[in-house]
Amino acid sequence: MPAPRRFQPSMGDMSFVSGTSDSLRPLFNLFWEWLTANAGRPLGGRVVEIGLGPNGFAPFYAERFKSYIGLDVDDYRDNYRHIPNVEPVIYDGLSMPIEDSYADLVVSHSTFEHIENVAQVMKETDRLLKTGGLFYLTINPLYFSSWGSHGTFADNVTKLPAWDHLDPSSTNFMTDCPPQMIHNGKKGCYLNKLTMSKLLAVVGEYPWSILRLDRMYEHMPVPPFLANCRDFNLTDVFNHDFRMLVKKDALLTKDGPRFG
Repeated sequence: MPAPRRFQPSMGDMSFVSGTSDSLRPLFNLFWEWLTANAGRPLGGRVVEIGLGPNGFAPFYAERFKSYIGLDVDDYRDNYRHIPNVEPVIYDGLSMPIEDSYADLVVSHSTFEHIENVAQVMKETDRLLKTGGLFYLTINPLYFSSWGSHGTFADNVTKLPAWDHLDPSSTNFMTDCPPQMIHNGKKGCYLNKLTMSKLLAVVGEYPWSILRLDRMYEHMPVPPFLANCRDFNLTDVFNHDFRMLVKKDALLTKDGPRFG
């Protein structure tokens, strides 16, 4: 078994990040540069985040937008009581308690791999987005990549061996929850095994234009049990993570699409 690897947080994966909001500001600034460069227009108005989390980017969104709502299936309200203009909202993971055409921007940082009903959440995202609104989505890592289990040892820092969750000989084989989180009582730990192809199929059901899609590929060597396995698509194995920005082009009605 290879030596345990210490986890290094990346821009997309907020589920492993801990610390004060000030420590996250440089990370957010890098993301904001990418977002504004690809949006094609100044950003402002109302933002909704799917997956508020215990300690994320909410304070920085609140500085830049008229209003910020952070949705989560777990209750993190106490974490944000001291932060102005941040409204944490608990929801059931299906229906978002927000009015139609509310948001100028919807964002989700490494949360969609934990959503049980991706199709329903996409439908709700389309409903609350204004026509012309933007949707930013990232997943890091994807399930079938080397670190897709999000799993660590009991210290919550040292990662499980690469590909452990895809190894038929492992006790974590095809786990649907990060092993260290199985008994912590949080609802948002579920792993839905979402792939790029399945996600893009859902995106294609809506009148959305993809403004930018960055796909990052696997850098870890693929073990023999995966290279010779017919149970996994190697394209999914080599897709490690991605970030995507889409624009809602139109509102679909019974009379056809309505633009503007």
